[in-house]
Amino acid sequence: MSAAQSAPRASLPSEGFVCRNQLLEVIPFSASTLARRVADGSFPKPIRVSKRLNAWNVRDVRAFIDSLDANA
Repeated sequence: MSAAQSAPRASLPSEGFVCRNQLLEVIPFSASTLARRVADGSFPKPIRVSKRLNAWNVRDVRAFIDSLDANA
């Protein structure tokens, strides 16, 4: 794995949840692509943390990134 591929993973917290803005810093696509991939099931769905906040479980995001690395 190259340094460029490991850098995004390192910027995720070790556990917990990340909001959309944090997520968009580490995944290789835009907000509209994220929404489309969540809708079609190719990216994990967020969890409703509060009335106005959805967040993604870091474990799910790491698993997705690992699957990208495995397919590369």
